Amino acid sequence: MSRSFILSSALFALRAVAQTSSPYVDAKTGITFNGYQHVSGYTFGIALPENPTTDFIAQIQAPITNRGGWAGFSMGQSMTGNPLIVAWPNDGEIVSSFRQATGYTNPAVKTSNFSMTPIPDGTFVNETAFSYTFLCSNCISDNVADGLVIYDSPAVNIMGWAFAKAPLTDSASASAALNYHNGGFGAFGMPMDNAKSAKFDTWAALAVQGGSDSGNTTVPTTPVPGNNSTAPISGGNTTASIANETYDYIVAGGGPAGIIAAERLAESGASVLLIERGGPSLASSGNTDTLEWNSTVTMYDVPGYGYYLSDVGSPAYCTDTADMAGCLLGGGTSVNAMMFVKPQEKDFDDKWPVGWKWADVSAAADRVWERNPGQTYGSMDGNRYNDEAYGVLSQFFAGQGWAETDFIKDPNSKTDVYGHPAWNVAGGLRSGPVKTYLPLAQKLSNFKLIMNTNVVRAVRAGSSISGVEVETAAGKQIIYNVKAGGSVLLAAGALSTPRILFNSGIGLAEQLQTVAAGKSGAAHPDEADWINLPFNTSIPMLSEPKTAFTTPNQTTVELFAKGSGILAQSGQRLNWWSSVTTSDGSEVFFQGTCNGPSDDTIQMK
Repeated sequence: MSRSFILSSALFALRAVAQTSSPYVDAKTGITFNGYQHVSGYTFGIALPENPTTDFIAQIQAPITNRGGWAGFSMGQSMTGNPLIVAWPNDGEIVSSFRQATGYTNPAVKTSNFSMTPIPDGTFVNETAFSYTFLCSNCISDNVADGLVIYDSPAVNIMGWAFAKAPLTDSASASAALNYHNGGFGAFGMPMDNAKSAKFDTWAALAVQGGSDSGNTTVPTTPVPGNNSTAPISGGNTTASIANETYDYIVAGGGPAGIIAAERLAESGASVLLIERGGPSLASSGNTDTLEWNSTVTMYDVPGYGYYLSDVGSPAYCTDTADMAGCLLGGGTSVNAMMFVKPQEKDFDDKWPVGWKWADVSAAADRVWERNPGQTYGSMDGNRYNDEAYGVLSQFFAGQGWAETDFIKDPNSKTDVYGHPAWNVAGGLRSGPVKTYLPLAQKLSNFKLIMNTNVVRAVRAGSSISGVEVETAAGKQIIYNVKAGGSVLLAAGALSTPRILFNSGIGLAEQLQTVAAGKSGAAHPDEADWINLPFNTSIPMLSEPKTAFTTPNQTTVELFAKGSGILAQSGQRLNWWSSVTTSDGSEVFFQGTCNGPSDDTIQMK
């Protein structure tokens, strides 16, 4: 385990340093920035005084698609824990915001004594791009949680960047929820010495007052009317019509679970309606957006594009989820990297309840593998291309005494083994339920698929659900009902299924109160009809802030005088040890320490 941590960290560091920066002069302002530019069109630049103390000048530039999107940077290499600055266009103006994420969730607005003051000549919106150039005051700190730390050693700061192509739902608000950064994201090396200049004060004087600690709006030099429309997700804003057809089963979500469940139910003879919020994905599913160099496939079909979808096109990622999700037929299986991990029997026998042990589900699993087997053989011609990494790493793992295995044939081998990756690929193309299950369902007259239609909520009376309310791409509300004794299956994914439940008045009471007070537009049930279902609970972990140690209160001081309290302890909260036996018979030991540096955060090293 420790070796993989070290290896992963080393590879990440090499990648970040390789994506380093170079100076450029901004033609509109005359400012010399040390900058980083990505092939997506994202650009970040920074300028510093010769002796940095509190302020820096930064520039964020990004392309505009659909008259929207946002771009930003992190003052450290990680999204979490470091201050973030994001900006986006809104009706010809720029809205900006300080943010900070405590986990891999939507980053909240961060407030402190820092501020952003725009430099007008470098701040604009036009038909193809936007630029935000600003003086960031009190943004340099000696604490990574409070600002940009300028290191003497190493001389290269590792910073993060992100860019989203889709417009925000509420782009006029500096506290708007950010959608997924589907335009790209990553880390880069920024040598801060190359950003220092004796002209900094002259450039800083170009800034025009008007910034704020939570965000600001600036007037662009080239106004372009904005268009902040998004795919309809509200529901309930107009009177919904009721469809004439009824079904034994309605399945919300055309991802892997939804497709397989819908096909199996239709195979049993039941009438089934499958509703997918996105459009077709693979060419075989009706997607006509084929590639220039091969008119028979889309970018989703090509296994080699698994890591590069955002580089070759505009993948249909969801724009209203906190993390990446596929809003198209096949869901995540149409946009992921096609890893095909068959579970070991122990996964079921160890924790799953009675009725869900491996002996109970193995026959069903075998039926899935029969239709959707996956593969480890690589290319159809029997060759493994660009496979040098396997040659190097297999020697390393073999030298540690690990065994080579085939993860398709031997899924129960999960300890100290290595092998060629198992892929959800067949015939040189992406496979998955869109290929292996959906065509079987579409041959049946009792199956119906509707795409580009969003399930907003389940229609229910008490604990009985009678159907679903949907919103079409044209904004029309329709209610589809199930037959007497029928059922609704929610299979919209881990990030969207909870939204349907909340809009239906099902979930934790505090979450339902948030939804009821929000702007979803759904016909939310009265509070008396809510179903308090604690399906998503967590264990809160509170930690003392840094100031509790550096500026102790009187209680802490008094406890310390008695040899007690937080100051009478060192910083670690848990230690662990492990060992491995090397190929020469030596036993090597590993030690780690853990603490809780902030609320709901664990740090291990």
